[in-house]
Amino acid sequence: MANVEDNLFEKDEDERSDIFDAPHFLSIDYIPNQLIFRENEIDMVKNNIKKVFDGLAPSHMLIHGPPGTGKTHAVKKIKEDFNEYAKNKDVNAGMKHFSCKNKTTYQILTRIARSFDPSYPSRGLGEGEVVEDVAEFVDDEDSHYIFVFDEVDKITEKSGKGDGIGDLIYFTTRLGELIDKGVGEEPLGISVILISNKTGIRDDISEYNKSTFHPTTVYFKDYDVDQLRTIIKRRCREAFKDGVIKDDVIQTLAQKTRDSNSDLRFSFTVLRVAGELVERLNLNCIDESLLEKSFEKVNEQKINEAVKEMNETELMTLWSLMQAKKKVNGEGITSHTFYRTYENLCEKMNIDPKSHRHLTSRVTSRLESQGFITAELKGRGRGKGVNLMYRLAGKKKLKKAIEEAMSMRYDEYAVIRGSERTNLKGPWD
Repeated sequence: MANVEDNLFEKDEDERSDIFDAPHFLSIDYIPNQLIFRENEIDMVKNNIKKVFDGLAPSHMLIHGPPGTGKTHAVKKIKEDFNEYAKNKDVNAGMKHFSCKNKTTYQILTRIARSFDPSYPSRGLGEGEVVEDVAEFVDDEDSHYIFVFDEVDKITEKSGKGDGIGDLIYFTTRLGELIDKGVGEEPLGISVILISNKTGIRDDISEYNKSTFHPTTVYFKDYDVDQLRTIIKRRCREAFKDGVIKDDVIQTLAQKTRDSNSDLRFSFTVLRVAGELVERLNLNCIDESLLEKSFEKVNEQKINEAVKEMNETELMTLWSLMQAKKKVNGEGITSHTFYRTYENLCEKMNIDPKSHRHLTSRVTSRLESQGFITAELKGRGRGKGVNLMYRLAGKKKLKKAIEEAMSMRYDEYAVIRGSERTNLKGPWD
């Protein structure tokens, strides 16, 4: 048996970092005790859900805003404090958090059920049965629950059935009706908090569901450069040893984060990568050039991951824009050229195309908010109206990410790519 002195982990313990003081402060999962610049938003949520402690039922809520603006962290912090306070005050109430990312409504409903009973089956039952069982769980516990559904804009829609977020609203609203205990000194039932990275999420809710679902809305706006700098500086002070990163480098990172349409999670990842690079090169600080290298590396990873996670329509839209660009010789891509390219590529890929209206009103706006494309109205000349023009951002890295994602997802893509090399006209003709 090896001696303690020879233990690899004991050796690591002795080799303390000269750069990091507490690297976990740069983790995207770390929730600070105080979320600065979000005090008003937190108060709005807190003031609604604390009605439970006064014997009232909180209203449903919709929390929305761009990614990385503190929505999830704020609600998770509120959830921790709410559950602790309810336990200490012996109040029958609780908050539960569920991620909706890449999950169907059925998967979300069964996760709710399994949060009450870990042995609950994850398949084999109808959605209505699961809803009734969840209502029974809540009823048996004689409690009021607040269910938080995070990233509702990324619910996976069932093929040809339902509308994702609409199904979730329908079933969770029905939960309250099944319990049907009314509001007394100890409220019984369900309140729902939806969290979305999509600012126009209301447009995805059907008129039918809007008639029964009237949430209190809380909007988390983007941080400005000064706010980003202040938050990043605080986190650096906790994560790094003194002198590792200067204020001017922090200012540069804040500005680059804002200019690239990135967020705080991106900034913290850049700092972690930069710190690891400093250690590997036996340097003693993060300077501007090293920050730039780390920024580019993380940005490429961000693009690759985002493209891989896109649904079929988003990926086909980006690929169509990339292919249409070959036809316009550096000019902006008109919506007509884009859609014609898209239809032809869908035909070659055996995919049912979405409507022109759907793509230009929903999909391209989502891609623009993520920084993949830009869109602008451009006049066609006096009295001739305007064209909606698209341009791709970060072309080389984006092109590589799209090609890799298409190759991994579709067998037909390799055939089309092969035909491109022998057909100068390209797949849009």
